[in-house]
Amino acid sequence: MYLWNVNALVKDLREDKMSENEKLKYYLLSGVFALAVPHELDLFTILDVGVFIIGTYLCFEANSKGDNRNFITRMICLEIPLGIRYVLILLPLFIVVYIIFDKADNINQILNILGIFSMIIYYMFLRSYIAKVSQPELPFPDNNISAN
Repeated sequence: MYLWNVNALVKDLREDKMSENEKLKYYLLSGVFALAVPHELDLFTILDVGVFIIGTYLCFEANSKGDNRNFITRMICLEIPLGIRYVLILLPLFIVVYIIFDKADNINQILNILGIFSMIIYYMFLRSYIAKVSQPELPFPDNNISAN
């Protein structure tokens, strides 16, 4: 893993010399930076990072059990529609919880705990879709739907 030598990294990327395992390391590290750097280091930040690392690893494992190809591409592409669903489904829940517990002294902790559990559910769904996309193509049932 290149942490400083960007030119060597560019060369390896250009020549397609990076394994899926190596790409996973970069993806995990970029996620840790995104989750941890802009926040104060508290229990919930550590839990967020932990869920991200474990969830991503489980997705990687599901991809490895399939065709073991294009993990990062699949993660990024699937994160968009699943993330939209995640927000649309959970936003009302967060609003209701906020309204109910608005005056509670520990509203932030309640929302953080809800956020951790919702991230776990998100990674469970993401893992199931990664597993689907990494499997060999299944024939379409005979209901006049073609693969095209």
